[in-house]
Amino acid sequence: MKPRATVTAPALAAAVFALLTILGACTTTGEIPVELQEPRTIYISPANGDGVQDSARYPLNVTPLERTAIAQATVTVRDAGGTVVRREEETAPERRFLRRPEGVELFEVVLWDGRDDAGELVPDGEYTLVVEVRDTSENTGISPEQTIIVDNTPPSVELSAPFLFFTPNGDDRLDVLAIYQRRSTQEDRWSGTMALADGTTVREFAWQGGARDFTWDGTADSGADAPEGHYVYTVTATDRAGNTGTFTLTGIELKREPEPIALTLSRGTFSPNNDGRADTVMLYPYVTEPEEIIGWRIDIRDLAGQVLRTYAGDGVPAPLVFDGRNNAGEILEDGRYQPVFRAALAGGQEPETASPALVVDTQPPRATVRLSAQAFSPAGGGSDGTVVIQQSSSNEARWIGRFSNEAGTHVRSETWAGRVSNFEWDGTDQSGVLLPDGVYTYRLFTIDEGDNEAIPSVTRIRLDTIPPDVNVATFPPRFSPDGDGVDDMLRIAITATDAGTLQEWRAELLHPTGLRFVEWGGTGRPPESLRWDGRSDAGEVVQSAEVYQLTVTVTDTAGNTGVAREDVRVGILIEREGERLRIRISSIYFVPFTADYVNLDDPVQAQRNLETLDNLATVLEDYPEYTISIEGHAVSLLWEDPGAAQREQDQVLVPLSRSRADVIRDALAERDVDPARMTTVGHGGARPVVPHWDEDDRWKNRRVEFVLERE
Repeated sequence: MKPRATVTAPALAAAVFALLTILGACTTTGEIPVELQEPRTIYISPANGDGVQDSARYPLNVTPLERTAIAQATVTVRDAGGTVVRREEETAPERRFLRRPEGVELFEVVLWDGRDDAGELVPDGEYTLVVEVRDTSENTGISPEQTIIVDNTPPSVELSAPFLFFTPNGDDRLDVLAIYQRRSTQEDRWSGTMALADGTTVREFAWQGGARDFTWDGTADSGADAPEGHYVYTVTATDRAGNTGTFTLTGIELKREPEPIALTLSRGTFSPNNDGRADTVMLYPYVTEPEEIIGWRIDIRDLAGQVLRTYAGDGVPAPLVFDGRNNAGEILEDGRYQPVFRAALAGGQEPETASPALVVDTQPPRATVRLSAQAFSPAGGGSDGTVVIQQSSSNEARWIGRFSNEAGTHVRSETWAGRVSNFEWDGTDQSGVLLPDGVYTYRLFTIDEGDNEAIPSVTRIRLDTIPPDVNVATFPPRFSPDGDGVDDMLRIAITATDAGTLQEWRAELLHPTGLRFVEWGGTGRPPESLRWDGRSDAGEVVQSAEVYQLTVTVTDTAGNTGVAREDVRVGILIEREGERLRIRISSIYFVPFTADYVNLDDPVQAQRNLETLDNLATVLEDYPEYTISIEGHAVSLLWEDPGAAQREQDQVLVPLSRSRADVIRDALAERDVDPARMTTVGHGGARPVVPHWDEDDRWKNRRVEFVLERE
């Protein structure tokens, strides 16, 4: 325990005053105000280098506290998983005791260019940025967390039309032009224009979110009929990161006079695979003046124009059934085909028209499904509280993903148009209510436009919110690894149970200062018993009469973690030095700058002081033939300045350590240790066991040692 700057012993008041004089006046303490102006979510697209939203910029405002300077400033960017991708740090020269550093010169603008520490562009996703500062008095401040969306992917959409020629004349045939805008990305605004071939805009369209399918009835924005001619449709969007996507559909023709013949289809896609579903398609030829027709012909052509199947006859054609075979009776390969209708009229004309493209699709849709974990804990006990459904598929009109419980009841559904995408499930049903623990089945399926049914992709997920039940116990109650053959080994007994599968375990023993002392761990279930010799991972032996905290954590495959804790109490360790015995104890705590070990702010520590003295007296009774030299030792705070350190040693540390040795002698005498056997001495900070500049371990210098020698 580090001493606090308070004084309660009048006998030491002069010494404490001298120390405070040496240390100097206090500086301001508190939280440093750190502001990033205009906090908001920023979208950037650094990959395209077009100078538009290539980086995130934040004006920075830091107000140092009075009588301080900023010693360190750090800008940290983390990805959505919390991993640091970029860190920049500005640090003032190393601080020397009693010298005030000048501080760092803070930047006025925080800028991130979308690159990581290696200079590589980061992937698209959500990132957070914070600025942290520390001043010369160890005060800190942190800015509000800023969100940055990196988006280097421009908006996209797939344009198509079942036919490009239409005649909006009110005869219910080809009166509207259908434009399909499929697999559109979600944007703030999509803008579409229908323009003549010379660039004159005739009609404008707009959508929020995704670009959607629509029909054009051949009118202009004013409501008047649009002129006949060839048109180009263009749709464009600019996302929040400044990326722009532009897409066009050419070859559109508007004509108000109807063609004398037409050909339509019962469906645009069919699957001639003899499964009894959508094996054929109907062809419907239409003639405006049937009395004029002499003969007709319908060809099924591939996209290269080769004729694969032909129907022909005299007079008015009737509807036809196309079975997906060529003239040789072979089933056509999957792909797009073009039915073409030609007629011979009495006046010698031979008009020709085509139906929309016909698609042969005999293959079932395909999909794969994997899970990021076979079990997860949506109650927040796991690492993320969600499971990622990792899936891919062929391009279809609609996919359905459905969750069912063990009874087969559907509890939640998800849908996709086009290809499926990964998504996270948080363990809730369709209404957002958390489902009970159990095993759930996820099934992904569809039926495509050719009536082909996908082979369902099915997987099972365990929803588990209950952490493992963990218990730990240690034996003996006090162990003393000093090599005397008695209680030299500690046995750690661990039990862990869980409804699911245990994934990993970890046992950690912390030093009384809170630092890790030793650690064990592994995968699966923890061992029932561990044996420990009292040494740290670095080979250091435990401190005499200290209390170490043992923490055992066990995690199941759902990410739930169970924890058990146990205090490990170390007995009195006796070191043999030839004919002498030495006992080092750093666990007797005093009121700062006093020899008072009873009136501590922490009553638990005060009680431990008394228990340590009781145990020490019992041990000393086993060595009646030995004299006891009680030596007090202290920590030097002014070690950097030899002159100040010597004044501290003479005026503070030696008197303080001698006073503490005296009160320990009196306490042992009260516990029936013969006062005639005991002498005291105060060494102050003259005999450190670790360097005084070692801030992590110099507490070991603040100790009482007992040297036993035969009379």
